[in-house]
Amino acid sequence: VFNAKARSLKRECGGFSFGETAGTGSKKCSGEGKNCAIQDGVLTTGVGLGIYRMENGDELPLAANLPVADSFFYVYEKADEGDGYSKRLGFLSAAGSAYIYDFALDAFALWHTFGGRMKTVLAMDEAETPVTLFVGEAGVFAYANEGVLETEIVEASPIACVFKDRVFCVDTPFNVRYSALLNPTDFSEKIDGGGRFCFPSEAGEIVGLLPFQEKIFVLYERGLSSFLAAGAPRDFRLEKIEYGGGKIFGSSAGVCSVGGEKAFFLAEDGLYR
Repeated sequence: VFNAKARSLKRECGGFSFGETAGTGSKKCSGEGKNCAIQDGVLTTGVGLGIYRMENGDELPLAANLPVADSFFYVYEKADEGDGYSKRLGFLSAAGSAYIYDFALDAFALWHTFGGRMKTVLAMDEAETPVTLFVGEAGVFAYANEGVLETEIVEASPIACVFKDRVFCVDTPFNVRYSALLNPTDFSEKIDGGGRFCFPSEAGEIVGLLPFQEKIFVLYERGLSSFLAAGAPRDFRLEKIEYGGGKIFGSSAGVCSVGGEKAFFLAEDGLYR
């Protein structure tokens, strides 16, 4: 049940500690909350930072001549030795250009220009290979050995998630496409494979998809549904959730594990969880 008990956010983010970012006048989190900035009460990713702190503590410089990072991601490549994978950090600009860190150059290099705002999601295939997907106005693409692998989806929106080994994305205001099980680039419609669901709603267009526990919460402009999307597609079903709040900001939806796992989102009239 979503409610409006939490109307304001405190600066108590389990394990996050805040400190000044040199030369920016903004706040930066450390610990598990790295690489975000807080300024005038607004939390953003990558804004105003001169470095990106890796999981192992290494610091990668963000050159001043690069565009502002809209979001960060990792791409995975087969390791030179053994069965593992190496990963490289990348970031997306708001204009849809993807930059990936080049260790030989010791800098971020332009990898691909999508021409529109994108979102990245990480999925696994049948061989348990991590696959980074780019979803947005230009369609759905996958990172493949430093190249771009296109899918048959040529138009979408940066509203996507991974749930129960499938990729789900919104390609029209009321339409959700899903991939085949453990095949994140196959969206072809077939029995027990990929397909689509249409979610017409009087609550407006779909603005967010939030996986939480055993379902996906579908966020509309002014409403909510829970999408039970485990198992075979023939067993998928949608259940309406009563909601009487304000307009929902879909990109704000997330999951927090502080004090027990909770889903939350922002609306015009406050924070709901």
